[in-house]
Amino acid sequence: MPLRMILKGTLVTLAVAALGAAAQEIQKRGKTSYLQVDQTEPFASIFNRMTSEKAAIERRHESLLEQRYDLSNRPAKGATTLAATQPSYEEVHVFALPKLAYPIDGLAPHLSAETLEYHYGKHHQSYVDHVNELVAGKPEAGKTLEQIILGAQAGSPLFNNAAQAWNHSFYWNCMRPDGGGTPRGPLLDAVLRDFGSMEQLRAQLATAAIGHFGSGWAWLVAKDRKLAVRTTHDADLPLYHGQTALLTIDVWEHAYYIDFRNARAKYIEAFLDHLANWEFAEQNYVGDATLARAS
Repeated sequence: MPLRMILKGTLVTLAVAALGAAAQEIQKRGKTSYLQVDQTEPFASIFNRMTSEKAAIERRHESLLEQRYDLSNRPAKGATTLAATQPSYEEVHVFALPKLAYPIDGLAPHLSAETLEYHYGKHHQSYVDHVNELVAGKPEAGKTLEQIILGAQAGSPLFNNAAQAWNHSFYWNCMRPDGGGTPRGPLLDAVLRDFGSMEQLRAQLATAAIGHFGSGWAWLVAKDRKLAVRTTHDADLPLYHGQTALLTIDVWEHAYYIDFRNARAKYIEAFLDHLANWEFAEQNYVGDATLARAS
């Protein structure tokens, strides 16, 4: 008999024996074996039965899903929502990674495309994905991101992921190509009133961001139209403390380590000199003042 045929027969015998041993071990442990193996059965027959069992399991799984969700009018592939029938909510939010206001390399040379590919494309995306997983099938699925944050327990997985999703969306808007400089209009007036000068505000922001221990954020915030510099740890944010965020600097290491390694101070300098979007900060301040007058 040719050596190739001998080897093929040996491999088939070993494979069947292994499947039989696995089935016996499963039964020995008191678990149900989906596949009973007869060592005299041809290997091709075993393979076909395995394929059939897999299809049956998938059909059972699909049936269970249909019992929980109304899939009769399933949206086309790529659609963003799935209408649940039990429980039922009037509105379901499926959160998505927001588009950047500039190209992925638009902040270079201060923050490279590689930094944004990891920070925006992976870290931020992960937070968004986890929020969607955590709210699926729960009352929070019908809420805005802000409502989820305010209703969650600080430090819980839902709070951390929802807050980080919000923080990062805000952070990307706090930067722009050819940024830096100083604010104008009502925000500049408030800066001069509460800090004395733009230089003092910049110094306080830099000191807070550089000196913050561990991961977190440095913020310019407003409350009752008064400005202040604050820092928060991990995912914490001004919204949770009744403050309005105007501008933020992300001081988690993944925000700057590719481009600046451990030189956080150089990253903060580049942010304030070349990236800070003071127009966005002014819009937030004007919005806070409008809310203050209405309350």
